[in-house]
Amino acid sequence: MTVQSSDMAHTHEFELIVACVSTRLDRLIGGDNTQAAVQKVAAADARLRNQPGGSVLDALMTTFAATEADRAVLMTCLAPECDPRLLNRYHEVTGRGWATEWLASILFARPGQVLLSQSSALMRWRLIDVKADQPGEPPALVADPAIRAWMSGLYEIPLGLTGKAQFLAPLPPLSNWPVTDTVAKLERTFARETPVLLTVNALPGSGRATFAANIARAFDQQVILVDPGTGGTPWSRDDTALVQRLAIVSNAALVWRSAPPAGDLAPLGRVPPAFQVLTRSPGDPTPEPGPLAPFAVDLPQMQPQERRVMIRASIATAADWTDATHDLLATRAALTPDAIARLARIAPQTDAEAIEATNQTQAAAMGALADRMTGDLCWDDLILPDALSGELRDLAYEARTRQHAWAAPTMARLFARERGLVGLFHGPPGTGKTMAAQVVAREMGVDLYRIDCTAVVSKYIGETSKNMSSIFARARQIDAVLFFDEAEALFARRTDVKDSNDRHANADTTNLLQLIEGQFEGTALLATNRKSDMDAAFLRRIRYSFEFPRPAADARIAIWRHAATALTLDNAAALEGLWPILGTSLEITGAQIKTTLLSAFFAVQRQNVPLDAVAILRAAERELMKEGRALGARERERIRAYA
Repeated sequence: MTVQSSDMAHTHEFELIVACVSTRLDRLIGGDNTQAAVQKVAAADARLRNQPGGSVLDALMTTFAATEADRAVLMTCLAPECDPRLLNRYHEVTGRGWATEWLASILFARPGQVLLSQSSALMRWRLIDVKADQPGEPPALVADPAIRAWMSGLYEIPLGLTGKAQFLAPLPPLSNWPVTDTVAKLERTFARETPVLLTVNALPGSGRATFAANIARAFDQQVILVDPGTGGTPWSRDDTALVQRLAIVSNAALVWRSAPPAGDLAPLGRVPPAFQVLTRSPGDPTPEPGPLAPFAVDLPQMQPQERRVMIRASIATAADWTDATHDLLATRAALTPDAIARLARIAPQTDAEAIEATNQTQAAAMGALADRMTGDLCWDDLILPDALSGELRDLAYEARTRQHAWAAPTMARLFARERGLVGLFHGPPGTGKTMAAQVVAREMGVDLYRIDCTAVVSKYIGETSKNMSSIFARARQIDAVLFFDEAEALFARRTDVKDSNDRHANADTTNLLQLIEGQFEGTALLATNRKSDMDAAFLRRIRYSFEFPRPAADARIAIWRHAATALTLDNAAALEGLWPILGTSLEITGAQIKTTLLSAFFAVQRQNVPLDAVAILRAAERELMKEGRALGARERERIRAYA
């Protein structure tokens, strides 16, 4: 994209640059040191510097804090680009048909002086290219073609940054965005001529760049959107110089999709653009602002009514969805403006397709530290003691309705630290803890995200806390239940400090406690087989704690029957009398019952025979062997007798 300035450069400035260099060449080649020759050079310089409205070249030199030596080199490079015939005259003076530092020094009365150094503005801002590719020859100096474009009022993304940077036209802001307040805060800093770094915090796709563009528009600035992580090639400091200088000359704000390498926001030796913005996802680290004045904005989520209107306006097929689906999607925080635009491209036809596409959007927002658990389990699939089942329903009811309760100001004030809901499921493996979490999430109408605690815990100092902060920050932006499996790995009991490892482990536990208690307003379910290993401080803060016992005989009979029904067996009726025998003979968990039935089912499928007691017996014995147990002779005979 090309942006053209309304304040065009004087059309004859290039001719004036050529005249300045030509008069110097005339005097140098002719050896004319007369007063008239000196006055002719001075007159050409004066015409360039004293144009009505000023010299565009000199304005650029001021912008980049360039010296007179920089100006001399740049004019020597620019002149033959404006009039290539000058290259013959360069050759006549130096024996080389290109601009050199020595030529610039003798043209501008600085014979032999060093005009270029690594600290010069031309080098810092990559305004010229030094081509030292001919051994034994002085380096050729070439002006960046962008300079002539800028002097003509044209501002283009450099070719090397295609796909990494673009000019961004602002869309209208959402009604709840703090545009006015943010502009008011920034005005005071800009008045002191202090460069600003504004960090906009929200999920990707929430309109962070659009928000920044609306702020920039209030200051009559354009926006250059930069994504250092795209384009296929690594981002370099030269790339930073290219986009920052373009932002400066085109009066544009620089909006970074992700942070550039450390120090690039305010590179040493360069004055950064006045206004830079970093779009930041929840849990991402904030870069060191250096000399920039830091400001931060947490971008509010879309309101349900805004989301509802945008869905209907953007998605053609939304007219075919039911009101219930529209009501559900309007409350999904992960449906950001960008996510709605993606839905429009997919154009789901049915309600189920729309909901599934939305769930996929939430999965992307959670990132790699959480796995979305799919399934359609319901209360009837949970075969638990009546008391436990009733308590789980209490938890599910609160999880589903608590947001309405906190709408009351007095409740929100007094119970501010209790807005998050945490439940602990503890008991032996295979007793239904994971199934219960799935049912609670389904009751709420949201997804369940499993966090593998053993994967989150890192041996590197600070990484565990960083991972957990990222998980909770992302979870705050979507509608979901977090399920911490093997929770004792994270919520471990703090120990006496004997070495640095103990100290950092205790710090991770403390950080997690703070995340759970004060900063989390969602629903989290913890599952553990070893409740005794968990820190007592966590247990005190958990209002719901459920013990999942090994199933009693009547529960095991019900699980055998329910699981077998799910297999849709042709001979299910013939096996009805087997379930009481298995339920009383085999003291195993619900998960082991399901595993046993599956193993037996596929074994008989391979043989193309009906499922029978013998196949189930073989599978059950394999399952018991995993624990080093064996089925007693009496129980074995009872099962075989049924066959």
